[in-house]
Amino acid sequence: MSILRGRILILCIGHRLRSDDGVGPYIADALNKKLSETKDTLVLNAESAPEVYVDVMRDFKPDVVLVIDAVNFGGKPGEVVLLKLSDMNLNTTAITTHSIPLPILMKLASIDTSKVYILGIQPKNLDIGMELSPEVREVAERIIYVLLRVLRRESSYSARC
Repeated sequence: MSILRGRILILCIGHRLRSDDGVGPYIADALNKKLSETKDTLVLNAESAPEVYVDVMRDFKPDVVLVIDAVNFGGKPGEVVLLKLSDMNLNTTAITTHSIPLPILMKLASIDTSKVYILGIQPKNLDIGMELSPEVREVAERIIYVLLRVLRRESSYSARC
């Protein structure tokens, strides 16, 4: 069963000038170029300021939020984790989205954290630079491919209902 059902918000976060930290914006750009606009899917390239999009997120009223970001969880470069925000044992400052903790961001956007998933990609390099490492670029391309397949199927399914 896919977690991506109903109104889907994909919130991509990262800083393009810090190498692998730019993986979120890289994925957002690719998805926005290749996806047809739909009322049930919104891809936001929030870069390093997701709080700017609080009103947009609230107005969209998503059924599920997928946050995509570089996350240093101690894995191998390019390794991916999928976490449910509400299942994580955190205080409001434990997971940040560059400038504001995720639980606080979701509360400001009136989104229940049980609807929020984090797709974290282990960075290799966070130094100043605009290039993704080969490991992170490869996994980003796979994520783009999978998300496009899932979202296009969901959109065509929604159109028939």
